[in-house]
Order: sequence, then C-alpha cells, then structure tokens
Amino acid sequence: MTEIKENYGIVVLMDALGVQNATIPESMHFINFLKDEAKGVSLFLSGYTESSELREHFEKIKPIVKTFGDTFLITWSIPSESNIKLYLEAISFTVAVIICNGIDKGILVRGALSIGEYLESDTTIIGPVITDAASWHEQANWFGCITTPNCTQHVNSIALEGETFDSLIEYRVPLKSKKQIKLWCVDWPFIMKGVKEVDPLKWYYKSISKLPIPPGVENKYINTEVFLKYCSSRTT
Repeated sequence: MTEIKENYGIVVLMDALGVQNATIPESMHFINFLKDEAKGVSLFLSGYTESSELREHFEKIKPIVKTFGDTFLITWSIPSESNIKLYLEAISFTVAVIICNGIDKGILVRGALSIGEYLESDTTIIGPVITDAASWHEQANWFGCITTPNCTQHVNSIALEGETFDSLIEYRVPLKSKKQIKLWCVDWPFIMKGVKEVDPLKWYYKSISKLPIPPGVENKYINTEVFLKYCSSRTT
C-alpha cells in the first residue's frame, strides 16, 4: 500500500509563458530547460545552505521537483515550528535563479509561492497549499513569482518583527484582472545582479530584445520592466 505523508512546507508552482503554442524544437528547448532547472534546485540549495543552519535539514529532506506540460512544481517539507524566514529566503533565491536562467534562455516563467499543509504519496501531491499556489500562479500579468495572499500574511508577520528579506520585495502586483494587489515578490533583479554581476537593465534588454512580443501580451513585458526598474532603483 502506498504511504501517504502529511507534510508542512513551501510550495512553488510555475509555468512558462507561450509554451503551449510552441513548435517541436521550441518544446525540446523547454524540456531541456526544465531538466536543467530540476537538477539545479537541489544543486543551488546545496551551495546556499552549506554554511547555514538549514544544512542539517537539507541533508535529510531535499526539495522535490515535478514537471507536467508547461508547468513545474517545487515542494519542500519543513518543520512546522521552524524559522520560516530562512526557508522562504532559500527557496526565493532558488526561484530567482530559475527566473533569470529562463530569461537568459528565452523562457519566461511566472508563478506563485505558498506555505502550508499538503499530502504526498508516490504519485500524488495534494492539499490546501497546493490549491493555494495553483489558484494564484497564473494571476499576475507579468513574468516572475509572487507570494499568494495567504503566504503574504506569513511574510507580513515576519516583517512586523523587524526582519528584512534579501530575496523578497513588497510590491503592488498587476493582475490579469487589471487590478493591483500588494504582495511580496521574488526579487529576481536583486539576485540576478549579485549572481551574474551585471547591470540588471542592460542584461534584461539584451535578453528580451531577442524575443518576439506578439500583440496581446505586451503588457506582461511592460509590467515586468516596471518591476525590474523599481527593484533596480532600490538596490543601486
């Protein structure tokens, strides 16, 4: 009988813009990207946690990455009484690297990060936190990664204690509904500047200029550019 585990942890659900209409060569490019990033999650976190108090937990329980269609899911079971900030920072750094690698390779990803309870078996991952991330991962009208409104309350609670985040930034996120909502977002421009050691705007324009921008999706690019400039203005 398949064992069903009750977990508490961080969940990230992301998809790639435009992949559903991709050609076979473009689809192959995306599949290879997913394979590389799936391996990269544990590799990056291994380096990130090497001198961190998270190291012991990471050695015992590593994130799980599942892919399906144009979507990939990252789950990381963590102790429910843990210092959530440390785990959120670690995953957000990792997601930022994925976003930047995607831009480098012409694959623009969008998603949501949440934290809570879920059930896991050999074949299925299901539960409130999965539903939460799934409900929000396509709502932002840009590419990047947001915290869900529920996860945002966790981050707000931590921020009220005077804690600051390197990998998350509070921002009024433009939604596909044309509304805006204040959430925390993965600060990939800041991470990119540190990891790649290049000017964020120059790097971004050089990468994006290689991609077509068909009518109807231009706002995603415009909104992303505004976010990038906002983050860059705060880190220079």
